[in-house]
Amino acid sequence: MNRGRRGRGGSGRTATVAAVLLVCLLIGPGPVGLQAFQTGALDRASSLETVDDGSGGVTIEPYHGMQSGETCMLADLSNGLGSTLSVTVALRDDATQYGNLTLGSGNEGNEVTFSLAVGATERVEIDLASDVSDGTAVGFDVNASDESVAVSAADRSATVNESRTGTECSST
Repeated sequence: MNRGRRGRGGSGRTATVAAVLLVCLLIGPGPVGLQAFQTGALDRASSLETVDDGSGGVTIEPYHGMQSGETCMLADLSNGLGSTLSVTVALRDDATQYGNLTLGSGNEGNEVTFSLAVGATERVEIDLASDVSDGTAVGFDVNASDESVAVSAADRSATVNESRTGTECSST
């Protein structure tokens, strides 16, 4: 005589798994193209993680349509923190041959430093060499700080995409 329990079987688990998958599909992967600082260090040696790139205190939006031989947007940086920051953007060592960074007032070289007010956005551009190949990822690092907070975002990149056109580049 089989006196096993009878129940709904796996249908309860199946419904739960289906609900979780549906929520994941509805939320999606989040904003594409936006990057932010992943961690921050405070005076008391604390560390702070952000929720996602779009919710970061300092957001980085790299451009993925740069054109060789032109001055193009490398990235827009926005300050969502509560104080003015000193920000440095530097080309990674493996990307210095691709061009010079600029804030729109001439070529500054492999690194630019500027103040970024609360709520402000600054565009960092790169004067790309004419021999940079389509599909090249131009790597850069970002560091920002004030009297009490220091944050950094390493290994960010913007991409050369010769087929994309827009207003983010101008002939040099």
